[in-house]
Amino acid sequence: MSTLSELLPSGGNQNEVGFVASGTLPNGKAVILKTNGQVEAVASLKSDGTVEVIASVGATQTIGTPTSAATGANIGDYTDVAYDAYSNKVIAVYEQGNNGGCSVGTVSGNTISFGTKVVFNSSATSYISVACDGSTGKVMIVFKSDSSRPYGIIGVVSGTSISFGTRAMADTGVTFGNEVVFDSNQNRFVHVYKGNNQGGPVAIIGTVSGTNTLTYDGKTTIDSDASNAGALVFDPNSNKVVSIYRDNGVGKMVVRVGTVTGADAISFGSEVQIDSNNWWQMSASFDSSVNKIVIVGADQTGGVLYGVSIVGTVSGSSISVGSKYTFKSAAITHPAVSYDITANRHVVSYINASGVGEITVGTLTGTALSWTTSTINFTGDTSTSGYTASTYDPDNSRVVTWYRRQTDGTTIGLGTGVTFQTGWSSTNLTSTNFIGITAEAIASGASGDIVLKGGISTNQTSLTIGSDYYVQSDGTVSTVTTSPAVKAGTAISATTLNLMDQL
Repeated sequence: MSTLSELLPSGGNQNEVGFVASGTLPNGKAVILKTNGQVEAVASLKSDGTVEVIASVGATQTIGTPTSAATGANIGDYTDVAYDAYSNKVIAVYEQGNNGGCSVGTVSGNTISFGTKVVFNSSATSYISVACDGSTGKVMIVFKSDSSRPYGIIGVVSGTSISFGTRAMADTGVTFGNEVVFDSNQNRFVHVYKGNNQGGPVAIIGTVSGTNTLTYDGKTTIDSDASNAGALVFDPNSNKVVSIYRDNGVGKMVVRVGTVTGADAISFGSEVQIDSNNWWQMSASFDSSVNKIVIVGADQTGGVLYGVSIVGTVSGSSISVGSKYTFKSAAITHPAVSYDITANRHVVSYINASGVGEITVGTLTGTALSWTTSTINFTGDTSTSGYTASTYDPDNSRVVTWYRRQTDGTTIGLGTGVTFQTGWSSTNLTSTNFIGITAEAIASGASGDIVLKGGISTNQTSLTIGSDYYVQSDGTVSTVTTSPAVKAGTAISATTLNLMDQL
């Protein structure tokens, strides 16, 4: 049997190569190759674009100051929010009196400001949802209005305002709920609505022509049974639309996977049960680092709405789900989830039993979700009410929660937004730029040895033999996969990492 010393190259590591350091490099740190041929420590990016080597990631979570839209007083419960990548703006939609309103938000650091309200529907408006086509700047709002019919309308952002076309009716029947997503594969919006009382969910395709003209086609019944508690999300990895709802006919929480094949064709696979309990007020997000869907909801167990979550993986026209995880073992309402791609975390906003808005953060490993036990309030008021909605602004690395603020002491029912920084720093690490691990400490501007892919690093500590290790955003290695998932090597002793399998 060979010993470890026999496996190592004699006279030093044959895969050690000298490089000039850009910045001071500690011993045993992962490094990247820069375009100028120098090496730089894998590190967190500072706001000015420079890097700094830090001992760990996970900076303090930061909540911004709640900011009400200029004309957002006395809004109703029905509200939603989305990020428009084309304009780099946040689009908040809401009911207010006898009309439907929209406010365009601009995020700067930990603050958000809103432009003047624009009315998109001049009659009573409820069950509102919004989605954006980030490639063309088209914003679609769906809603219930005029004898409870489902409608859609297209808007285009300009500065801090938005202009709308003419609304289009999706169906002549009565609707109970509305959700909308953008299918980036087919360049179509998908509008799902539910019939009032006895109606099941129906999907219809929205096509935009010209600047803001909307036409509907391809109406398809998802389920003939009555339903409620719906959520809708697009999976860009499989190019599928995922509809989540409660099938009242069988009394279960279910999912159906839909495929859009054109302007007039959408089909759904078989029903997949995710839980036998009764969920309310669901929301879903897509995790692009592992291509999975995170579903959250308020699970009615023992008469109390607990905060729960489930992870799903789409395959073909079906979906498989993991175990149910609780993120709040106390009464909540109106959970809304967004995926923070910078931090690789899932952020849930909701209203607690005291009526106060809270945020909690979850980490996804495989199909298992772990949630922080601590929470952070997103309002300085003693109470909030109404639906929460959230979106992720990748341009500013912030989650934005939009909600109905109960009061600021003088005005009731303000439409309010608040930013949240998850706390994990961005990084200079990409899926392709990791080159190796330092074999020694190297001063900035000096030359030193780097153990390249194909070599063996002998300066690690506390490794678990046989475990795979991944590069972390602070330049350390760990068995935890992060985004991007970059494998460093496999531990062959407590201090030795084999990079040979990375060739």
